[in-house]
Amino acid sequence: MWPISPRFAALLADGHELAVKVEVLAGPDADPVDITPYFTDGSLDVSRQAVRRSGTLSFADKGDGTAIIPTGPNSLLAPYGNELRIWSGLRFPDGTEEFVPVGTLRITKPVVRYPSVTVELSDRAWVVQGARFEDSYTIPSGTNVAEAIRAGLVACFPQAVTNFADVSDVTGQLIYDAAADPWDSFQQLAQGIGHQLYHDPLGTCVLAAEPDQVDVPPVWTYDGKPNASLPYDPQDWANLALYDQEHAWDTDGVYNAVVATGESTDLAAPVRGVAYDSDPTSPTLYGGKFGKRPLFWSSPLLLSAGQAELAARTMLQKQVGLAESLRIPAVPHPALECGDPILVVRPELGINTLHLVDHFTLPLRAGGGAQTIDTRVRRAILGQ
Repeated sequence: MWPISPRFAALLADGHELAVKVEVLAGPDADPVDITPYFTDGSLDVSRQAVRRSGTLSFADKGDGTAIIPTGPNSLLAPYGNELRIWSGLRFPDGTEEFVPVGTLRITKPVVRYPSVTVELSDRAWVVQGARFEDSYTIPSGTNVAEAIRAGLVACFPQAVTNFADVSDVTGQLIYDAAADPWDSFQQLAQGIGHQLYHDPLGTCVLAAEPDQVDVPPVWTYDGKPNASLPYDPQDWANLALYDQEHAWDTDGVYNAVVATGESTDLAAPVRGVAYDSDPTSPTLYGGKFGKRPLFWSSPLLLSAGQAELAARTMLQKQVGLAESLRIPAVPHPALECGDPILVVRPELGINTLHLVDHFTLPLRAGGGAQTIDTRVRRAILGQ
């Protein structure tokens, strides 16, 4: 979760007024242009997909001389390299505001119906995806994985800003075909060492270890109380939109073991790693009542049994808990991030459980309705 102040957190669970700020970034050396007065509506979509953040925002010309309507390739909202940096927050009773960044997104499609313009947006992964390898692309054997990703990323997107964890893993020789998707290739490299690769709300490309879900406290609690009554108690009325949460039990596409193998040309023999859902309290216990549903994954990126085991555990951690998901319509929380642990309490559905955020929408105006959050039950992988 993006850091917020204590008074932000306190007001978020009570009655509050949303605030938003939108800036145009016309280049790395250009000053941001604040176009908040022309913003009329919009929402963002955040998930663990390749392009983590996307959205649609609308603006209106106010006739004050500001060229908010795109009329040529150099217009503020033209789709030729300009980005929007979007901030969402709260306005306090004293009139002050606090914002958190919620997206630095490339303008991909403006549609004008004067005096309004609607723009579609995607994060910087969209830029990297589009910079397909023009020729075969080779990563030499023995290259540090983080440096291999960084070099490839900058080759595709010279303005890239990175925040990478220190890693010691190296690659074998890797050759990517012309027209291959660079972003997919870099994410595969990250996954092979148990890391995730994504762009954060400020547009920084982050390489970080997949979060360890053992004993991590929840960042927020959703505890809507459908039987709230007068006299007014603030605790009863927090997150009221939870009334309509949807609890789904779906085991289609759920696996309880992962077998990861490495078959690089740098290896004399293939390497193999296996991870099982071995928690006896888990309803998807491997070999238990649920049965055996292994997922098989092979990659030339895995050069040792240790790497293969780490990859297997990382992939399995993304699987466990998927069978028990929630869709929560909630009071918008702009600081949430995918992977955040949250506590959900709803006695009527038998829920008092830690969940992980997998996807959410974020309305930027009060009239946009509730924030929809999709989660899965948090389960930790036990030692194998």
